[in-house]
Amino acid sequence: MINRRFKKISPYLDDLLANDWISSYTPGMVNTQFHIDHGNLPKKIAAAYADGKFPLNQKLPEGHEWLAIVFSDQQPYLKNENQLTMYLEYSKSVLVHAYSMMNMRDHGWTRYTEEELSFLSRFVFPNCRVLDVGCGTGRLTNGLARKGASVHGIDFSKKQLEIAEEAKVEDASFQLVDARKYSTRKKYDRVICMYDVVGSFPDEKDNLRILKKIYKNLKPGGIAVLSVMNMELTRKNCQIKKNVVPDIYGSIDRLLRLNGSNTMQSTGDVFNGEFIIIDDSTGLCYRKEQFFSENYLPLEYLIRDRRYTKQEISRLVQKVGFDVEECYCFRAGFLEDELKSTDPHAKEILVVARKPNKGKFFH
Repeated sequence: MINRRFKKISPYLDDLLANDWISSYTPGMVNTQFHIDHGNLPKKIAAAYADGKFPLNQKLPEGHEWLAIVFSDQQPYLKNENQLTMYLEYSKSVLVHAYSMMNMRDHGWTRYTEEELSFLSRFVFPNCRVLDVGCGTGRLTNGLARKGASVHGIDFSKKQLEIAEEAKVEDASFQLVDARKYSTRKKYDRVICMYDVVGSFPDEKDNLRILKKIYKNLKPGGIAVLSVMNMELTRKNCQIKKNVVPDIYGSIDRLLRLNGSNTMQSTGDVFNGEFIIIDDSTGLCYRKEQFFSENYLPLEYLIRDRRYTKQEISRLVQKVGFDVEECYCFRAGFLEDELKSTDPHAKEILVVARKPNKGKFFH
């Protein structure tokens, strides 16, 4: 039970107390009226606390969640592999929420929109049908539509698409859908998938599914333009900080000690080796991203992403049937200038791929 002397701790606690959601007969619980399936709780608790006793009441009533209030920063308590796996699965599940908390209107990622549109105009002709995968706020969707193309943007963030709809121009349209699932009967002449949509999922099967959908949604002879994060530069930066480990499950303490940052929300420059750990066994990059909002308490998520070398992304694109026409490292805003893979500015890899006229089967 929480003493009402602490009522002024936060406005969130005020709301709980005012609505009598905190019950004297269920210490450590709060009735949020958020009804989810509690059927697997005993199994999950047993897996996470195999070496000790779960400190709260395991019989969580329907509509309730556990509540703990602390008064100092605390690192996540990860004692074994099962607990780390559960922590990673949770972070994976909040990917959309984390992305939605970013202010993409004024974000550093958007400052080179005109340069990007100029580059993409090499591939887009008047009245052609274009699919923008991971369109976000629609800056490229609307920009290409202004240049005479018919452009459809898809994204999995409702918040970002609401911003896109506000600025929608003629011949632009938007749809809330997961890129791994989108299909259409009427194929596109061009597909663009810029800035790390491929690679945002830690499971390579998910990234492959995005590429397969891009391939299927293109007309024979159609062109896809996409970019991914450069692993060679990432590895170079992490090696300087000695943040490359053989296996993340054998380095839980290192992961817990990793410094968190607000990089993703503030600048998007997620290449500082001080804030990244590479798991050599999987090729995944781990970082702790902090998010701040006027409407929410500060949050920190463990973000995993997959980055590529030029050879790796070329093989993956070819695996779904594409012919790779161009593949090189570049700097944001300077898409036509090829850089060495370890150049400090070479944070992205650009791929231009064509679907063969006769088509190919997926491998």
